[in-house]
Amino acid sequence: LLHSPVSSSPDGKYLYFTSNRAGGYGGYDLYMAIRDDETGEWSSVKNLGSTINTPKNDVAPFIHFDGSSLYFSSDGHWGMGGLDIFVSRKLKENEWSKPENIGFPINTKGEEQGIVISPDTKNTYFATNRSDNNGLDIYTFEMPEQHKPMRTSYIKGVVLDSKTKKPLDAKIILGNLLTGNDDFITLSKKEDGTFFT
Repeated sequence: LLHSPVSSSPDGKYLYFTSNRAGGYGGYDLYMAIRDDETGEWSSVKNLGSTINTPKNDVAPFIHFDGSSLYFSSDGHWGMGGLDIFVSRKLKENEWSKPENIGFPINTKGEEQGIVISPDTKNTYFATNRSDNNGLDIYTFEMPEQHKPMRTSYIKGVVLDSKTKKPLDAKIILGNLLTGNDDFITLSKKEDGTFFT
């Protein structure tokens, strides 16, 4: 199994990772740690639940820059053999849609894992052992439209005191006027006042 590095949400609030800690559903499970907006500390750790995790192995999470498309590998959900890549969409806090296998020719009887998708959704990379050698090789492909994440946009800026022009550490909230929800919350850097979300 590829023990992938962690994957963080675009707002920096959630950290997704693989663990075989006690209390899971079996094998390796996917978990999420939540960062406290005020302190910046990672507070609670939550298992992503039985919709995502199976009695076998669920590994290598990648949360896309859209903040809601979670890609991961599993040998516990229905697949073509070995680890296959799946996608699930975030419905609300720690609630996910039923994972969908992204299908052939991406998934094979081999091991497919470690997916990364560019913010504009044009480039997708993953690791597989589909060739005759024993190791994993990196492949690229265009994600089928039905499994693509949403395209994303970015905002960057600097928060300065209007009188002194010195940088400020501030909480930046991007609110959705239609829903009334805060879609993104980020903090500017204390040293230079910059932020990126």
